[in-house]
Amino acid sequence: MRRKIIAICIVLVMSSISAGFMFYNAEKPKWQGDFPVVNIFTFIDPLLFSNSDVLIWENEIVQSGKELLLMGNSKIALKNTALDQANLSPWEYNPKACQEKSKRIITLYAQNSLDPDCTASSCSFIWSCGNEITSATIQFNYASFSWANNVTIGFQNIRKELMHNIGHVLGLNHCLTGEKNCSDGLDSGSVMYRFMDANSEILGSEDIAGLQDLYGKFQMPFPTDGKYSILPDEVETVLSALQIFQTSDENTDRAEEASSYKRFAAFSEKKYDMTIDAQLDDFFNKITASLVGKSVEELNLFKKMNIIAIMIAERWIQDYNTGKIIPMDIGLINKSKDKHVNMRKQIIDMMGQ
Repeated sequence: MRRKIIAICIVLVMSSISAGFMFYNAEKPKWQGDFPVVNIFTFIDPLLFSNSDVLIWENEIVQSGKELLLMGNSKIALKNTALDQANLSPWEYNPKACQEKSKRIITLYAQNSLDPDCTASSCSFIWSCGNEITSATIQFNYASFSWANNVTIGFQNIRKELMHNIGHVLGLNHCLTGEKNCSDGLDSGSVMYRFMDANSEILGSEDIAGLQDLYGKFQMPFPTDGKYSILPDEVETVLSALQIFQTSDENTDRAEEASSYKRFAAFSEKKYDMTIDAQLDDFFNKITASLVGKSVEELNLFKKMNIIAIMIAERWIQDYNTGKIIPMDIGLINKSKDKHVNMRKQIIDMMGQ
C-alpha cells in the first residue's frame, strides 16, 4: 500500500508573504466519483469562541460551500455536516488512507493546539491513495493569529483563507502571477492566487477552469441572483440530492437506468393509452391546481420536491449533452425540467418570498 501526503501551508505574515505549496507525488489527486459531495466536519474550541463566534464560523463555511456549488460550475460539492464544540479531536496523521476511500471527509479545526508542522496562519493536509483524495484537514491557527469575517486591519480574513484552503483540499495548485485573470488586485482575481493580500474570496475564471479540469463541468439550473435565486435552505436540498446521486452511482449502472426509463415510458403509454408527453401535462396541471390553499409548510415541501426533480432532470440533460448516456427522450426531460422550474417560481410567488 502506498501512502502519500500532500502538505499545503498557507503563509501569511503582515500583508504580502507568499504561500508555500508542496506535492509529494507527481499525479494530480482529486476526490473520486461522478459528482463527489465532500462532508466538512468542524471542531471549534469552546475556550476561544462565544456562541455568536460559532455562528460566524458556521455562516462562513456554509457561504463558502454555496459559492463553490453555485459559481464553480463543476461536478464537486461541499456539505457542512457538523459543528462540534465539545468533542475536540487532536490533529493526527491518518495511516489508513487506502482503507477509507468512501468517507469523503474534510475536518476543519479552529483551535490553538495545532500540528507542530503548521506555523502559518492556516494549513491544509491531504491524504490520498494513488490519485484519489480520501480525507483532508484544514487548520486555522488561533495561537498566533487573529481572525475576522470581514476586512479588518490586523486580522486574517476567514472567508479568503477558507476558500483558498478549500481550493487546495479539492486538488488545486496556486494561481501564479501572469496567468490570465489570476489576480488583478480586484475582486475579479483568483481564490488560488498565492499572495493572500491580493487573492479573492470569490471564484475566478482560473479557479473554475481548474475545478472543471479535475471534476468536469456542471451548470447549476438555478439563477444566481434575483427573486428566484436559490435560498439557503434550498442549498441543503440540492446537496442532499447530490448525495443521493453519489450513492446511486456506486450501486447503479447508468446505462441500465436509462434503459429502464425507456421501458417504463412504453409501459405507461400502453396502459393509459396516452403519450408520455400528454401524461406529463396532465400531471403538472393537477399538481398546480392542488397548490391553491396549501400552508407555507406544505408549499415549502413541494418546493423541495421540485428542486430534487430539477436536479435529476438537469443531470440527465448534461450527461446526454456530454455523450455519457442516452436517456429515454431528451426533449421530454427538458420539458419536465422546465415545468418543475416554473412550478418552483409559482410556489415562491405564493409564499411571498
